[in-house]
Amino acid sequence: MDRRSAIRALATAGAVPLLAPDQLSALFTARRAAGWSSTDGLAPRALSVREFEVVAAVADLIFPRTETPSATDLGVPAFVDLLADEWMDAAELASLRDGLVSLDADARARFGSGFVETTAAERLTLLRELDDELPETPPLRSEEHTSELQSR
Repeated sequence: MDRRSAIRALATAGAVPLLAPDQLSALFTARRAAGWSSTDGLAPRALSVREFEVVAAVADLIFPRTETPSATDLGVPAFVDLLADEWMDAAELASLRDGLVSLDADARARFGSGFVETTAAERLTLLRELDDELPETPPLRSEEHTSELQSR
């Protein structure tokens, strides 16, 4: 997985609750009960500490703290780590990790420091460039999706 795919995987994690709300609700409840509701003091299981920090920095750019909690406040990095640990196969995990390492290396080459240490403006520049490189995908129209599900 290149860095674009890693960012896409991170962004997709935000849509996962729409797929199986009951299961994910139970999963989040269990994570909170175990004290894994944020990145504070969390030891990632699938990602390195550095990769986990990059995930947190990316997630907080996508969902920053405003009058509502940020992605990190809500435990999104922990959730991405959980997905990586429990649902990704070895190839997918390696691909995600490679993308995160690549993003960090790109920031270091371009700005002289790793992705986490760069300014918010520099991080946003890198993510916008990655987004610009992604191929356009047409939005899924609900009636097409519904008829596809009904035909099964």
